[in-house]
Amino acid sequence: QTLPNDDRTKVILFGFAPGQELSAHTAPYPATLTFLKGNAQLKLGADEQRATEGTFVYMTPNLEHGVKAEDEVVMLLSMIKNAPSDRAAK
Repeated sequence: QTLPNDDRTKVILFGFAPGQELSAHTAPYPATLTFLKGNAQLKLGADEQRATEGTFVYMTPNLEHGVKAEDEVVMLLSMIKNAPSDRAAK
């Protein structure tokens, strides 16, 4: 489910069934992943790690990443498409 989606950010709430996966891919924007429920295997570049409820990850642009759910997983993806300039943030 896509939540806010504008010229600066895109936020997507994912729900995964056990065994479901999001195959490895890249995105041109920095992003965060927040795991709200469940356990998953998380691929970040060449590394793989387990993500559990409360895991928070910052991803740089173009970092290959993927997710495979071990059980029911709820995850929030936040992409920063156009960060404000220092001047605009003041």
